[in-house]
Amino acid sequence: MKKNIILLFIILINIFTFSYKYIFFFIGDGMGFNHISISQTYLEKNNETNLNLYKLENLSTLKTNSLNTVTDSAAAITAMMSFEKTYNEQINIDKEGKKISPITYHLKDSGYKIGIITKSSITDATPAGLYARTSNRKNHKEIADQLLKSNIDLAIGGGTAFFDNDKIKNSNFRYNNSLKQIPSEEQELILTNYSNVPFAIDSKTNYLKPGLEYALKKFSNDNFFILIEGARIDHASHAHDIKTMIYEMLELDSTLETALNFYNKHKNETLIIFTSDHETGGLSLGDGFLSISKIEDQKFSYEKIANTIKNTNNYDDFVKEVNIKGLEKEYNETKNSKDYTYNSPLIRKYLDTMQKKAGFSWSTYGHTMSNVPLFSEGLKYPNLVDNTKIFTFILNK
Repeated sequence: MKKNIILLFIILINIFTFSYKYIFFFIGDGMGFNHISISQTYLEKNNETNLNLYKLENLSTLKTNSLNTVTDSAAAITAMMSFEKTYNEQINIDKEGKKISPITYHLKDSGYKIGIITKSSITDATPAGLYARTSNRKNHKEIADQLLKSNIDLAIGGGTAFFDNDKIKNSNFRYNNSLKQIPSEEQELILTNYSNVPFAIDSKTNYLKPGLEYALKKFSNDNFFILIEGARIDHASHAHDIKTMIYEMLELDSTLETALNFYNKHKNETLIIFTSDHETGGLSLGDGFLSISKIEDQKFSYEKIANTIKNTNNYDDFVKEVNIKGLEKEYNETKNSKDYTYNSPLIRKYLDTMQKKAGFSWSTYGHTMSNVPLFSEGLKYPNLVDNTKIFTFILNK
């Protein structure tokens, strides 16, 4: 019976037309309600305007659970794109181990251009959900090969580590490592970094917005579906790095402005979705108090600090680079352990002490099953939406 229902749904997708010519799909990976709240508070403290996402007309709540209960990004993007709950680690593979097709396949068959812009590797779970099928999201090279054989029109992100140069040359993709060239009518693969793109707090630049502007130039008047992923919101949340997370949130939100400007010119034909695949970290705002000014002294991400520990020979040189004092013992412990992750002695002491003084706390280093926000413009969703239903509403009956 279940197989017949799935088959019928696939047939309906191929028969029905889609409701929108232009679809912007923003995913703040790991973003929960509190991530948004503190980002808004940070803007207000700095006398800036509201987040752009509050300009979106509609707000609903999205259910995130996978068949493992607490989802990962692979199961979440599969639910969103392929309409089925599955097990964690699996991308477009159903619970019985069979391959299923994301909606991007059907959009492509209907003449849409498909674009992906992410701050993670282009082979990570969320972007891979638009083109790949694999039982293990860690199969990055397999996923890279699938991308090169796919009909994705534009892919922008990191991940050169996972691609074979000869395979790129023998593919249909034009390859570049920046956005400096003029967009081509060919399929384009733009990989700017070895793995992840640096955090905004370190690079002092917006990566996603130029990527979206490039995509809009490339697609011109074509129908399109574009994923814009704030992937590193999740990374900063895993590390319990509140300041870095806020900067990632603000970068994604700033990029939304470009989509809103486009929407204002094509209101009856455009859909904007701004949501999350899951919440990361169990972020709590305040323990009876909150003092956001206590995090203002942090100038670099945990990643930059960890790399500085790794690449300096003594504590004095480390202090000169990042101006973090009073942690010589933790610096030496980190050097001795060679643990240059967010769980290193220095990173944990620095972030935990600062954030405790500010009133922030986190309940886990992993994901939670919390519902997440679903903002939209051009479509009003029901108050509560399962993540398998997010794209069923774009079909014309």
